[in-house]
Amino acid sequence: MSNQALLTVTDLEKHFEQSKGAFSGPSSPIRAVDGVSFEIGKSTTLGLVGESGSGKTTTGRLITRLLEPSAGSIVFDGADITELSRTELRPIRRKMQIVFQDPFASLDPRMKVRQIVEEPVRYSTDVGSNERRSRVMETLEVVGLNPDHAERYPHEFSGGQRQRIGIARALIVRPDLLILDEPVSALDVSIQAQIVNLLEDLQEEFGLSYLLIAHDLSVVRQICDEVAVMYLGKIVEFGTRDEVYESPTHPYTRALLSAVPISNPRLRGTRDRIVLKGDIPDPANKPSGCDFHTRCYMAADVCRSDPPELEDSTSEGHLVSCHFAETIVKENNQDTKGKDK
Repeated sequence: MSNQALLTVTDLEKHFEQSKGAFSGPSSPIRAVDGVSFEIGKSTTLGLVGESGSGKTTTGRLITRLLEPSAGSIVFDGADITELSRTELRPIRRKMQIVFQDPFASLDPRMKVRQIVEEPVRYSTDVGSNERRSRVMETLEVVGLNPDHAERYPHEFSGGQRQRIGIARALIVRPDLLILDEPVSALDVSIQAQIVNLLEDLQEEFGLSYLLIAHDLSVVRQICDEVAVMYLGKIVEFGTRDEVYESPTHPYTRALLSAVPISNPRLRGTRDRIVLKGDIPDPANKPSGCDFHTRCYMAADVCRSDPPELEDSTSEGHLVSCHFAETIVKENNQDTKGKDK
């Protein structure tokens, strides 16, 4: 583990047992997360991207122990929290908070904003009522809300304001790590930019670390230092933001990036779109060999029989799980030389 790592996840797995019918035979477990490993440094952001069903949200909930892992380890700030009891986890959870995707569903409609934001302090510290109220007002101001908002209910706010309330609730206990589960996907585009800017400002002010779970690759590119691409419960590519975006080395990553809209109208139509065939396979009945071969435009016989390892493709920490990683690296290098000319 790196000395600078705040969070280290090693070989993390989560299997869900399927319910059996009266006349059905034995069923395979759903391997929602299947051997995931990564680190998040202090004051840095890791983006976890992939299609729906790839295991991103389950990974985030495992890290916060909202779900219990089937295997693997979670080390947070030097302490292994994988098997801690709920009582032992309580002080850890002050340092590790989560912001959910739907800002309305994650807020209790019967509680006022003051009560919602105050709740984590009430149950995790011994701070008195006057100090709690002071913290609530201060935190609301930090996330861009007025003190007057404290006595209103969630339904009286816009989507962007509700997400600010969710961020305030997570921020009030002064955590070190925020798990951001699709924090802007339910918001209008203009509001998305405001929330992303807020998250960047908060990270700079408080030295926060983020795990950003998202499928919007343009948001990930703006805010993340490193990117992990997940497919069917596994990480298939991992690297710095520039490595993944400028030199994508897994066919799945290339397909995802080819679908990102180009903001410059003059450049539209200059990128070849890679359209994936079919849907993501059933995690209870994974394909043999490489999990991605059923949809991959580069698939060969070796992909159908031998699962590739997640290996360094460039000797610089850019990890890729693909039998044809070296071929793609050469193509990327040729494209870069062509652009330089």
